Amino acid sequence: MRAAVGVEASEIYVGPRRIAFLVRDLPEQTPEEWVAGPPVRAGDKAAEGFARKHGVARDELVERDGVLGVVKQPQPIAEILAARLPAIAAGLSFSKSMVWEAGGLRFARPLRWQLALLDAEPVGQYTRRTTYGHRWAGGEVEVPHAERYTETLRAAGVEPDPAERRRQIVEALDAIGGWSDPAGVLDEVVQLVERPVVLAAEFDQRYLELPERVAVTAMQAHQRYFPLGGARFAVVANSGDPDVVRTGHARVLESRLEDATFTFERDVRVGIEALASRLASILFARGAGTFADKRDRLVRLVEAVGGGDASREAARLAKADQAAELVREFPELEGYIGGEYARLAGYPEAVAVAIEQQYLPDAAGGPLPSTEPGKTLAAADKIDNLTVAFALAQRPTGSRDPYGLRRAAIGLCRLALEGGLRLELQELVAVSHKLLVEQGAAVSAGFDSREVVEFVGER
Repeated sequence: MRAAVGVEASEIYVGPRRIAFLVRDLPEQTPEEWVAGPPVRAGDKAAEGFARKHGVARDELVERDGVLGVVKQPQPIAEILAARLPAIAAGLSFSKSMVWEAGGLRFARPLRWQLALLDAEPVGQYTRRTTYGHRWAGGEVEVPHAERYTETLRAAGVEPDPAERRRQIVEALDAIGGWSDPAGVLDEVVQLVERPVVLAAEFDQRYLELPERVAVTAMQAHQRYFPLGGARFAVVANSGDPDVVRTGHARVLESRLEDATFTFERDVRVGIEALASRLASILFARGAGTFADKRDRLVRLVEAVGGGDASREAARLAKADQAAELVREFPELEGYIGGEYARLAGYPEAVAVAIEQQYLPDAAGGPLPSTEPGKTLAAADKIDNLTVAFALAQRPTGSRDPYGLRRAAIGLCRLALEGGLRLELQELVAVSHKLLVEQGAAVSAGFDSREVVEFVGER
């Protein structure tokens, strides 16, 4: 493979078992290079130090336009690669990695094989000419030339190009029809298979008694399946007998749905009021009290925003699902499942919808809450989150924003500009801060509500 430091890879192939880089049109050798050093007037001491740094004698330095320098002679690319390829592998970084064997390379997963070819020749310490095909359908195969890497893998049951794997998966899902991907797992699925096989399967219809979003979340969060509507789902497998694959995945999903059903029913038996009563034992933020404290601030804030009875009732119950077992298992369901529990407890639809939509908009182009109580509660929640973070001196710095405060600020702007919600922001921040102080929060002595207002205005 033609690859070197300092050039762009022509193609990059990433899959569950391999990372490969293909670089085309490399020269046979590096160009002659002039490395400028100190000016002649800097004297012998500077010249001798520069010469030592570059491993040459003082009298080998060349003067150009009053500057001393060294001329680096062309080197064969094969020699450059042999010296530098190990550093490329060692330089790949991952959020989680470890050394898998004594003296080995720190990497995300155990390194089973390494291959480096310059055209048809192995490079440096990488003396092998072989790679491995599909885990089950292809064994060790020889790569005769770097340019034949992809065709060799395809003949061994591996599609190395993630763009092509994506195309194959989407085309197969489209052929089945009716698929959706609400949790956005497609990008991950593309990287989980080497030779995608897309199959439609079914689970037991009794699990349709679960709220649809609960079933879909169990489907996607744990198993990366694609809902097809009703009791049908699509699985992207890595080959195998279709009937065996369908049966196995259906059993796995039904086990997940059985767990979700048990947890959901237990939460419903407890009831949303009892869940809300447990909030005093759940920490919201260190220094800012519990979710019960958060609830009390939200009730006051929705009143300050101008919310009515539905808004106040929604604020009182908004965080109840933080005590729900289903949210502990599926954090993605917070808000939504609280709305479901409110419906099942007989609360008005306006209250249930406001609880369900309290985190909207949750993205720059995401939908706004559809009701006034929902907009009011969403605004109060975002104002309180911003106030708490600034009061605890946890303002975002640089690109770091672990609490999503920029997203919250953008959401407030959209609620005001697109949602028509009138927000006297500085007054509302002052209300939230006053409540924090009254609750005994560890607020910063230098807190200034104008900083929150300016932060939101910058969005």
